[in-house]
Amino acid sequence: MWRFLFFLMFCLYISLALLQGDKKTLKEVKLENTMPIGLHQVVSSYARQLFADAIYIKVVVFLGSKPLPKVDDYKNNLYQHFLVIQALHPQLIDMYYLSESSLSWVSKADTLRVNELMSVGMAKKTEEWLLYFFKGFNEFYYLQEPAEAARTLYASSAIESTPLWLGSLATVLAAKGGELRAGLSWLKVMWGSETDVDQKKRYARDIVTFEKALLIQVALEHFKGIHQVWPESLSELVPDFLVELPVIKGDQYDLSYANEQLRLLRPKRK
Repeated sequence: MWRFLFFLMFCLYISLALLQGDKKTLKEVKLENTMPIGLHQVVSSYARQLFADAIYIKVVVFLGSKPLPKVDDYKNNLYQHFLVIQALHPQLIDMYYLSESSLSWVSKADTLRVNELMSVGMAKKTEEWLLYFFKGFNEFYYLQEPAEAARTLYASSAIESTPLWLGSLATVLAAKGGELRAGLSWLKVMWGSETDVDQKKRYARDIVTFEKALLIQVALEHFKGIHQVWPESLSELVPDFLVELPVIKGDQYDLSYANEQLRLLRPKRK
């Protein structure tokens, strides 16, 4: 329907232009009224969408062709096509799906490129939680940045349609990345907004675990402040900084201290 409207307005615009040209031969030359500003904006908007759709279809056809050349031979051009589509029509959600599936896995540089697309899309499509998921997944899986992934995923929790599991995943990644304070804050927010009794209990158990880990984190920071180095093991915190080490081991998280970083890790399933 909107394509027909665009075509109709385009024909009207050309007709007015031709009519104006014919009147140049008359003695009295007049500048005919133009279409209202709002109508210009609508027509130009549809034109941009049409061009974006055409370029998107071109990319889909290319990626569906067999055999494809080596990805390194076309990835730069592919990214440029995505940039143009986004500039013309940033609300075209299919473009984000396609960029994620066709480009994010190629190399770290290409992952960063796709995440730039996602960041722009997140700003333009504030209610599309999947863009946050794509960016967070890329940060965790391809870039090996669990803490950054946690922040991205948690940012999506402000969107009403975001599934609950995304907030829980953000907490797990925060724990894995050593962002214990952030993970604890997010858990408390989720606990406060949760209505399911069983899920609320699980959040409460995780809060206790994070609070225990945070006690150890604070002790580590005090140790570093006094000795100017991190301890080689957590046992060095006792008894000067902790009376005893809190016990953290169970079905949800195991405590890990390595490379001067305290983390909570999900136990490996047997």
